Amino acid sequence: MTTNGKPYCCLLSKLNRINLDLQLGVFATLTYSLLKYEIFFRFQYFW
Repeated sequence: MTTNGKPYCCLLSKLNRINLDLQLGVFATLTYSLLKYEIFFRFQYFW
């Protein structure tokens, strides 16, 4: 049980970490694009 359970647990934690990295990447990209558009529109409004 331990020999079969350990690699599976390791794989699961690896997948979890990859999923977390993906979520963080998507969140960062969305935040960045939103901030970019916000700044762009604000400057356009000022000009």
